[in-house]
Amino acid sequence: MKTRLSNFFVILQIAASFFALFVIFDIIGALFIALKYILWFSKDSMLFLAYPVWFVVAVFNGFFYADYGFNKIKNSENLQTKTWVITLIAVILSIALLIIFECFDQLKTNGIDEYWVPGNLGLTLNYFITLCSTTLLFKK
Repeated sequence: MKTRLSNFFVILQIAASFFALFVIFDIIGALFIALKYILWFSKDSMLFLAYPVWFVVAVFNGFFYADYGFNKIKNSENLQTKTWVITLIAVILSIALLIIFECFDQLKTNGIDEYWVPGNLGLTLNYFITLCSTTLLFKK
C-alpha cells in the first residue's frame, strides 16, 4: 500500500511540474511574441514568425519536463523502468488542456491576429504536439 501511495505522489509531482512548466514557458513565449510584435513594423501578418518561436519554446518545455520527470522516476523504486509514464502524463494533460481551452473559447481558428498559445488553434496544437514529441524522444 505504501509503494502505491508513493507512486501516486511521484506521478502527482510530475503532473504538477507539467502545469508549472507550461505556465512558465507560456509566459516566456508570450514575451518573445510581444517583443516580435513591438519590433515588427510591417502591417502584414507575422504568423509565420510565431510558429518557430512556439516550436522552440515547446522543445525547451519538453526537455525540462522530461528531465524533471526522469529524475523523479529514477528516485522511485517501482517506477524506474517505466519511463513511458512521463510521456503518457504529458499526452493526457495536453489533451485535457486542449479540451479546457476549447470549452472556454480560447482557441481561435482565424489566425490573423492571434499569435499566442492558447489563442491560435494551429499554434496551440503545434505547441502540445512538439512538447509531447520532445518528451517521447528525450532519453536520459
